[in-house]
This record gives sequence, structure tokens and C-alpha cells, in this order.
Amino acid sequence: MIPHSLIEDIISGEIVLFLGAGSSTEGFSYFKTKLTDILAEKCKYPKTSTYNLPFITQYYSDTLDGGFKVRLIREIRTYFDKYMDSGEAYRMVTMIHKIISKIGFFKNIITTNWDVFLERELNLIPIVRDTDLVFWNDEKRQVIKMHGCISQPDTMVITVKDYDDYIKNNIDTPINNKIKDMLATKSFLFVGYSLRDENFRLIQDKILNRMGSFSRTSYAIMREPSEEDIGYWKKRGIMLLPYNALAFFRGLYDHFVKEDLYFDDETESRLWNKYNEITRAHYRLDQESNAGFPTAMYQDALMHGIEGVITDIDRGKIKDEIKNEIKEIEKLLELHVKHENWIEIAYNKGRLNALLWVFDESYDLRHYMNNETEPITEEQFIELQKEFDVSQ
Repeated sequence: MIPHSLIEDIISGEIVLFLGAGSSTEGFSYFKTKLTDILAEKCKYPKTSTYNLPFITQYYSDTLDGGFKVRLIREIRTYFDKYMDSGEAYRMVTMIHKIISKIGFFKNIITTNWDVFLERELNLIPIVRDTDLVFWNDEKRQVIKMHGCISQPDTMVITVKDYDDYIKNNIDTPINNKIKDMLATKSFLFVGYSLRDENFRLIQDKILNRMGSFSRTSYAIMREPSEEDIGYWKKRGIMLLPYNALAFFRGLYDHFVKEDLYFDDETESRLWNKYNEITRAHYRLDQESNAGFPTAMYQDALMHGIEGVITDIDRGKIKDEIKNEIKEIEKLLELHVKHENWIEIAYNKGRLNALLWVFDESYDLRHYMNNETEPITEEQFIELQKEFDVSQ
């Protein structure tokens, strides 16, 4: 059962989502061997040494590349490319990202992952460098890539040395000050992230020392937390939730669907089916026939309207936000009718009818128009074509 307090905080925009490697390739590995194991095998990492990624990457860099990271980063790129090249692998590794994209309440997201999967699914440009903060927009979703990005190799925090340098030199940089501000003013939801990471603990401890009993309660998804973990992080204001990460986000989205905030998956399938149906009618259309041109405009608008709603759903717009577009189009249509702008009338009727049908599938969504830009059936349209042919 997802805590009601967490759901309330998510809806009110009081949650910052913090994603670690467990929410991406290292949590949903499609291939048999994960990145950590690939690197350990290639550099013959000692079995008696601490087995975690920063230590392994440091050993890899020291033994195979003389302390440099070109070979290491090439190996990481090759690993990510395997997911990009396989449709099934990409679908699996981005399952969480896709659901997060559809939950628009998550406005601010921080990730330590280097891959580009999250920003691709959210369709945005992330904050990677301090200078990127100039483009921060509170009205839109923002993603901070705390440990850099594979697309900008010089920003990547990979090895033990990188982590040490990061802690020593970056703790008071603009990006980290932004994160500390969020820690002080928002609650965090940690997913797929090791809460024992020294970099995180340093920042979190600083906030606890400053805020004391006024620190915000945060949450962490952890499949099977130990009693020790639960007790340790409870003292630090973090409630551990025993969930599988994917199941958690699916359950969260289903809750919002039941509350009538978002459309369900069946609705999205219905929209795609109707979109394809209209597309087939559009391809068969003779635009030179009587009522052919206004029908073409009308069908374009039907497709654009339905496609726009699909995009809105995937980008996390709630139902009410989408429904408000109906009133906007009605006002616009009224203006075009007043000025007898027939092309715009045909187009905006299509946009309006598409939205009306989205919210009421019993609505008679006709695919054709007559000369007065009124929606008609296919049979009526065929009759208009016959009349046109005879008159010629």
C-alpha cells in the first residue's frame, strides 16, 4: 500500500524524484551480463576487492588505460548502444521511464545515470553542466544529471578518483546548491539508488545538520530492506518502502487513473486505433472532388487532435488540462465562423470533434465534410462525389 502522505506530496508537487542505476540498465538488464560484471571481467578485477562500480572502473582505468578513461568510456558507450540497437531491450530498460513520463506530477528529477534513456522518454534537454541552470524553467519538467552524461564524457563521474574530486570540488557548485535547496524544501523519492553512496550521504548529512527536526521526510523504494537499513535511514528522515520499482510506478499510475486524473492504457489504444482509421480514410481521399478539400483539412485536424492527446498523455498531462482545450477551440471556432474563414472552420471543427470524441467515445465522429464544412458520413461524401462527376 503506497502511503497516502506520499501520494498527496506527489500531487502537490512536493516530491523530487531521484533515480539511480537500478531504475535503468542495472535494474532491468536485458542482456545476461551487467555493465559492472563486463568491466570486472575485462580488467580481471580481483575477487577479494570491494565489488562496486567506482572501484571496478578505477581498476579498469589504471590497469588497461594508464589511468585515463577513453577505453573505459568507450566500453560504457558500447554497452548503452546495445540497448539502443535492440527494440526489445530498449523497451525493457525504459519501462520505468515511460511510466514516469506519464506522471506529470514529477516536475523535478535528479539522476546519477549516464545514459540518455530518461531524457529521450521525457522529451527534454537535461541539466548536465552548471551553465545549463541558466535555462531552468519552473513551469516545465527539469532533469538534473548529477554525475554527468555519456553524451558529454568530460562530465561523467565514474571512478573512485572522480567521486573524490566531485566531493572535494563540486559540493558548492550551482548544481549541487540547487540539489541542496531541494533537499531542504522538498521531499525526495529515491528509486534504484544506493543510499549508502558517500556522495549522497555527504549532501544529505549537511542538510540534516542544518535543518535538524525540521528536515522533510523522504522515501526510498527498496525491494527487500533489512531491519538495519530501515532503522538507519529512519533516523535520517527516509522511509523505506518495500516495493519492486516497476510495480510501484505502475501501482501509482493506476491509482491516479482510478482517481480520474489520467487516462488508462485502454484509452490510449483506442486513440491509436481511431487515428489509424482516419489515416486510412485520408489516404483514400480525392481532394479534388466536391467537398474534398474541406474534408482534407477536417481529417488533418482529426488526426492532429487525437495525436496531440496521445502526446499529452505520454507527457503527463492530467485529464482536466486536456479537457480545457475544448473551450479554447470553441472560442477560436466562433471567431472563424464570424469572419467566414472556411478553411479554419473546417480545421478547428476537426480539432474540436476529436477532443469531444476522446472524452465521449459514443460521440458521432464523422470523417468527411460537405461544402458547408459540416461533418457527414462516408456514404454522403460518395454521393457528393457522384454529383460532382455528373456536373462535369
